[in-house]
Amino acid sequence: MAGLRGAFMTQMTKMNQIGDQPSIFDVMSQESLMKSLKPALRHLTKYLAFAYPEKFSSLSQKYDEFYFLFDFFLQNHFLTKYGASFSENFYGMKRIFQATGEMPMKGWTKLRSIFILVIWPYLRDKLDKLHDDLKLRLSYIGNANQDFKVKLAKVFVKYYPWFKSIIGALTVFLQIAYIINRSYIHSPFLWASGVRLEKLTGADLASFDGLPAHLQPTGILQRLWRIFLAIPGVMYRLFGYGLFFVQFVDFMYNSDLGAQLKGQKASWKTPPPPHNLLLNESNIHTLETNKCPICLKNRENSTALSVSGYVFCYTCIDSHLKKFGKCPLTGLPANTSQLIRLYH
Repeated sequence: MAGLRGAFMTQMTKMNQIGDQPSIFDVMSQESLMKSLKPALRHLTKYLAFAYPEKFSSLSQKYDEFYFLFDFFLQNHFLTKYGASFSENFYGMKRIFQATGEMPMKGWTKLRSIFILVIWPYLRDKLDKLHDDLKLRLSYIGNANQDFKVKLAKVFVKYYPWFKSIIGALTVFLQIAYIINRSYIHSPFLWASGVRLEKLTGADLASFDGLPAHLQPTGILQRLWRIFLAIPGVMYRLFGYGLFFVQFVDFMYNSDLGAQLKGQKASWKTPPPPHNLLLNESNIHTLETNKCPICLKNRENSTALSVSGYVFCYTCIDSHLKKFGKCPLTGLPANTSQLIRLYH
């Protein structure tokens, strides 16, 4: 297997002059970094809009457009100077245009990468929102309206998920092929850009006018910069885990299934009382309903204790609470303010 793999890569190198390619782990890591940047900045803008609404409310409302401009200038800068996207450069990679073997740092080759890196994600998010909105509207319209726009919306709602599924399946296929060294690209978006990824070499670093901080040879600065750039991804994951935990707790306490599970758990075993009973409660239940549990005589001025629900003579329960500060049957802490006079 190793011999076949080496022979295949040797042939590919001779035919296409392919340099040292990054591992699938580096490739997935750089994609994860870029995906976590947008939601991390979104949380920041939401906080700023909440803390300073007069300054940042419009920024939060137009966040997609703001991020589009930010991403455009960021990717354009790194493509122009380093021949790679921000996240690819962060992990020491470069883009090689297939037709020329050069880095897409200017002209049409750079515009293709800009479209796939910046414009397509923006359009994809808009299409996702449009799909969800049209799906909701069509659920109210039904089949009565046969207007052309409605028919077109139905076609889009029906086939757009298929388009996304095909892209996802092709991505998985190319990733598997990349892992076993049967493809030099791991994503259909690289194919659409006409590029492949390679590791930066010493000659590449020497050709750059200046190196970004994460590629500087000084160790401490490089580590600090990498830690700083990793913060958005870490915070995004922690925020996601926290939301999952909150949703799980809300499900257990507020959903019908959670209530059912809690009820079943309670029915398996009767929990012991949390305290020692002052009187024998089972014997009290055998008393006639008009008897006071304390004096065992007919109640006078019937009074209920709200913490336990039992009914006593007013003088009996009043004096007992002033002396012991507990319900005489359950032992729950109580005081005279929790007495409720009953009138017949």
